[in-house]
Amino acid sequence: MVLALPAGWMLFALHMPAAAYGTRVGWGLAADSSAQRRERIVGGCLVTACICACVACAVMLAKVT
Repeated sequence: MVLALPAGWMLFALHMPAAAYGTRVGWGLAADSSAQRRERIVGGCLVTACICACVACAVMLAKVT
């Protein structure tokens, strides 16, 4: 129902750049050798969450269209 509205499609269009930015920040945190172990784990989790969100977004768009 949300995807039937133009604003629903814009939600996915705005999500992709935000997820790309989150992935880049998370990767930088995970790869930082001077960061604490907990910070590297949080960075890895951020990368995983952003990738999963992008895949879910793509699956939802493929299913609808």
